[in-house]
Amino acid sequence: MTILSQTLLFNPNSPRKIFRSGASEVPYLRRSMLPGVGCNNVEFNEYPPQVEAPPIDPGRQVVRIGGPVVLLTQTWAYGYFHWLIETLPRLMLVYGHLMADHRMVLVAGSGLTSFMSEYLDLLGLSRQTRTYPIYEQGRHPVIIAPRMLVPAPIPCGCSVPRLLIELRDTLFARLASRGQLDEPRPPDTIVVIRRTDTRSVTNHDEVMQTLRKELGHRLRVTEFCGDSLPRTINLFRAARLVVGPHGAGLSNMIYSARGTPIVEFQMEVPNGCYLALASTLGMPYWGFRVPGATQTGPMQVNVTTLMERVRGALGPGEPL
Repeated sequence: MTILSQTLLFNPNSPRKIFRSGASEVPYLRRSMLPGVGCNNVEFNEYPPQVEAPPIDPGRQVVRIGGPVVLLTQTWAYGYFHWLIETLPRLMLVYGHLMADHRMVLVAGSGLTSFMSEYLDLLGLSRQTRTYPIYEQGRHPVIIAPRMLVPAPIPCGCSVPRLLIELRDTLFARLASRGQLDEPRPPDTIVVIRRTDTRSVTNHDEVMQTLRKELGHRLRVTEFCGDSLPRTINLFRAARLVVGPHGAGLSNMIYSARGTPIVEFQMEVPNGCYLALASTLGMPYWGFRVPGATQTGPMQVNVTTLMERVRGALGPGEPL
């Protein structure tokens, strides 16, 4: 996608500092939006590089927007982890501007998944959001606007703690204003994430039965396999422990209290993004590798190993 605009670049490490382009019309090519490269590639999600103004091909869609534009698009943003941990937190740098000026347009990618729509609705931004076929070679549009705000991109697989906490607190406040945020209570739930596609746990029922047998007399053991956004937030807010295979559901740990342990079933060749996230949020990480587990296949969890990790995570003060 090419955007011709005057550009402001908001830096998350220095939120009061704004980088402004000197020209009144500067072309930017958003190369880092293109999919096809895996996670944990920190070279992606860079600032849009300045390029020479390309000619506009005949037949190419030209979109002229009369007011300021916020560019939220980012590599892999259509995936839940990348949306919640890398993309949405960037909004906090410009959220006040968007809420104060409803003429501003939020460009959020080629299309919205159901969870993207739920988040934008809860944040009060649905009416300002626009999507364009930015990923489709030969069909991506040229967008012309008087000003473009670019919240500084967050590298793939990474997070900015201050922005994550601000996003979480904003979502809590918006949910409370709708009367949908449960009253606070001591964490009393073991949340067990169930995946049904890649990295599904073939002995999930055995995992649930073991946890309920060993801990059900003291804690609720609740399965999570996707839910509405309000119920998801409330469930993870009540978590005493989060357990599950490597995957997007673990992103919801941001709604759990600091100090909530995370037990992740890792692949044989592990991916450290949830270890990094847990560390960022001050959550003890008790993940372990499952022999033979891959990125795309199912896995079978050794329940003896699982319970050793769970006991370590809960500590000696938790009766078993």
